[in-house]
Amino acid sequence: MLKQLSAFIERLESRPIGLGLWFVSALSVIFIRNSIESLVDYHKFPDLTTFDLLHVPVFYLTVFLAVIVLLHLFSGTAIARVSRTCLMFFPVILFPVAVDFVSLVKSGGQASYNYIFEDAWPKFINFFNPFYPIPDVPGGLRLEIALIAILAGLYLFAKTGRVWRALAGGFCVF
Repeated sequence: MLKQLSAFIERLESRPIGLGLWFVSALSVIFIRNSIESLVDYHKFPDLTTFDLLHVPVFYLTVFLAVIVLLHLFSGTAIARVSRTCLMFFPVILFPVAVDFVSLVKSGGQASYNYIFEDAWPKFINFFNPFYPIPDVPGGLRLEIALIAILAGLYLFAKTGRVWRALAGGFCVF
């Protein structure tokens, strides 16, 4: 299993993706995510404001680059190779809005995506506790972050073969 996972990651890392294609691909995923999120949260497509055209892409790119740097540091793999692999899994950010969109259609309810400013520490500790309500964080978002942390851990385990490094890296990505 580890050999197959390592071989799969090696194929992803070896794909010829230039900086321009990488950047356009990442931005495309970000704008799709923002559009679906606006449909779910506000029931309309995003406005052409500086928030949607500047803040949202910068926020997602910053988080994405931070994950790439963490995986690079924990795995010792060249950052270009890590970034190619991460780009292939970046569409996972579409998961929560798709899940919340489907649940919205079924229930007719409201999903809201907000930043957490108050009581951040208890929310961080209890993030994966399904019995701890976090009103500003829909269930799909919690699943997305869990999936990203698990994928980061699997990547690190495949690259290093060390369980503790994979667990620590997955936690840091979280």
